[in-house]
Amino acid sequence: MMALQLDVSLTSAAFRRRVLPWWSVYRSVDGRMPDLILDYTNDAYGLGGQKIAQPIAQARLGPSVVDGRAAGLLVEPQRSNLVARSVARPTWGPVGPVTLTALDEARAGVFPGLLITSGGASWHRAAPGNMTFEAGQSYAMTLWYGQPSAAMMKATLYSTATTPPSNLELQGAAGQLAAVVQNGGQITDIRNDQITDGLYRMRCRFSLSQTVTTTWGFGSGTATAGESVTIYGLQIEEGADATGYILSDGVAVSRGADRYTLAATGWGGLEGGTLALRATPMGAGAAVFASVTDLSGEKITALCRADGEIVLRYGALGSVEEMPTGMNALRDQAVAIALSWSGTALRLTLGGSPVQTAAPIAFGALSELRLYDDDIIAAPAPVQIGRLLHYPMPVSDAALQALSS
Repeated sequence: MMALQLDVSLTSAAFRRRVLPWWSVYRSVDGRMPDLILDYTNDAYGLGGQKIAQPIAQARLGPSVVDGRAAGLLVEPQRSNLVARSVARPTWGPVGPVTLTALDEARAGVFPGLLITSGGASWHRAAPGNMTFEAGQSYAMTLWYGQPSAAMMKATLYSTATTPPSNLELQGAAGQLAAVVQNGGQITDIRNDQITDGLYRMRCRFSLSQTVTTTWGFGSGTATAGESVTIYGLQIEEGADATGYILSDGVAVSRGADRYTLAATGWGGLEGGTLALRATPMGAGAAVFASVTDLSGEKITALCRADGEIVLRYGALGSVEEMPTGMNALRDQAVAIALSWSGTALRLTLGGSPVQTAAPIAFGALSELRLYDDDIIAAPAPVQIGRLLHYPMPVSDAALQALSS
């Protein structure tokens, strides 16, 4: 009878192989481990080495499909959708002999669609109802629409309440809307994109020279009877930057500002720390990325100015210093920032750039993390946070650079 001999070498090797903990991917190059992990891109969160549920209350994760879905935590200012009926339906009023047909498409899970068929003039359109636009005020407009049967579509604001009439117009093929008329006002910052197959979005900023009560209307840009456009939804906000969609169905609807805080409980260094974050500014104005506060009220805030330059502000109210970087954040593009503080220096790097150093700061044990700072910017541009890590100690310059690359 032959003896049975087991080869256990492979099995033994498997047992000897060390299984790395889930948080090891966040280890710095000098071996430091974060005590706070907010990874909204990969839906991973940790506190003191333990995996936890997303810890920030009322966090809005998105954007949603209708806003061009992407992973991240949204931080947006207070806004109102001035359009009382933001979902396009036959309850929108006709301007001229147009035919309005309700569709049943459920685009992005929100919009059924409204088919607007021209009677044979380029001014034929449909509109959601009048709004009052104040002179000199910036408004952000977002339009969701489909591929038109017409060679081009047109968006028109027209009012004879002023002399000469106030008239703004955008026109073009799907994904190519451009300003063609600007009488008594301005259209700027036009952005065209395609969210999904057959769903387009146009965002722009407009202002009027005089206060008027009127509306935007939408229809074919040609004079051919029977040509049509499909409109899905409309949002108009008072402010320079368009924000995420606010559903309204009969009355204007407001959304409060996002003011996220996380108390330093179970995380936070005593005499120094490191913060690494990846954030995307989504507006043209000034924006706050993140702010940490110690028990005495001292703050360190990473932000970008209205001109786009990223700076650090640090200190207490009445004694604030600013550390400029000479580097700019670009709208809709993620920027990686890493900063480290101790009693001897405040250090900063962006996108793997050489580390910059500021004077020593008196910054003690952490009190909380904030993803806003009303003391600096009361109505910031929208931001999306992709990832934020905190290490309870300063890291080396090489590690700081790696965290921002």
